Amino acid sequence: MGERFKSVRESKGLTQAQLAKAAGVPLRSLQEWEQGTRIPRFDRAVALADGLVVSLDELAGREPGRRRKK
Repeated sequence: MGERFKSVRESKGLTQAQLAKAAGVPLRSLQEWEQGTRIPRFDRAVALADGLVVSLDELAGREPGRRRKK
């Protein structure tokens, strides 16, 4: 998941510091999420998606319209 966060951030042309500020999260937390040493709480993942102007599905790398089989 951390690689996905980094990939989306870089595709938007943002530094870690810029995204942390836009999302209202501590820079160190963002660094740990991107490194995969920690996983963000749901509310922080929402803040990241908002800061990147993407959906949670896009941030997680899910394909549009794809549903999980029951």
